[in-house]
Amino acid sequence: MDMARDVSPDVVDVARPPDTGPVVLDGGPGDASPSGDSADGAEAARAEFDRAYDAGAVSQPGHYVQFTCCVVGDANACTQAWFGGADVCYDASTWKQRAYDHCDSLGSLLTDYGVYGSC
Repeated sequence: MDMARDVSPDVVDVARPPDTGPVVLDGGPGDASPSGDSADGAEAARAEFDRAYDAGAVSQPGHYVQFTCCVVGDANACTQAWFGGADVCYDASTWKQRAYDHCDSLGSLLTDYGVYGSC
C-alpha cells in the first residue's frame, strides 16, 4: 500500500446496522481462539465470509464488508477486518459508514473497503 487515502463516507446519517461485531483478520494464529460451540460458530462464519469473498466483490447490497483501517500519518500501520453475516444485508453506503465509524473509533482512517456476498 503506497499511501493511505481517506474514503470518508458521502452519507453520514446512516442508521447503525445491528451489531455484527468486527472480526480482525490479521491477528495471526497466536491470538486467543474460541472454544467449544463458539469455535464451531466462528469457523462457520469465517467459511461463509470466505465463500462470499472468493465469489468477488458485489456492487450492492451484500452480506459482508471487508475493510482496512490505517493509522493517520502511517500507511504501513494498517488493520484489516470484516463485518457481516449470512443473516444481514446492507447496501454499500451503509457498510461503508459502519467501516468508517469503526476505523474512526480506533483513531484511524478507512482506506479501503469491499462488499461481498450478494443478497
